[in-house]
Amino acid sequence: MLSSKIERALRKITLDLNKLCNSEWMIVGSLSLYLNGVNITPEDIDILMSSNCAQKLNSYWGNYLVKKVVYSETNLFKSHFGVFEIMGVKVEVLGDAFEKIGGKWVPLMERLERRVYKEISGIKVPVSHLCDHYKSYCGSERIKDKEKCEKIIEVLKRNRVEC
Repeated sequence: MLSSKIERALRKITLDLNKLCNSEWMIVGSLSLYLNGVNITPEDIDILMSSNCAQKLNSYWGNYLVKKVVYSETNLFKSHFGVFEIMGVKVEVLGDAFEKIGGKWVPLMERLERRVYKEISGIKVPVSHLCDHYKSYCGSERIKDKEKCEKIIEVLKRNRVEC
């Protein structure tokens, strides 16, 4: 079940980003999985967006800033990354992100074209398509991602979706 704290934060985020970023963003990560019907309990909010929009958040969400949006690279991701805390919820922002899948850097912004909209609290929230999650989580070598992969496959089968 989605906590009321996350639901309230998501509502604010959606309203803010619809004004600030137009259509250059969507929810990804565990919240997106949850909104796509995967049996998972999200504890934070991850947002994929353009680097331009991500940089604007340093000042727009200045009161919520935990870690300023700057270019960052790990062994799995590279993006303009920042962390905010909105209404007690950790919010991670990934601008123009790439993910390493099968040893290659894959741009995630292309996924915006395949996003879907889920209604929460009377507002439509853009989220990553479940098939894109399938590619990421099932292509990952992390154990926690393999567990999510199995849950994603269950939902895909139940909904008779082929990726």
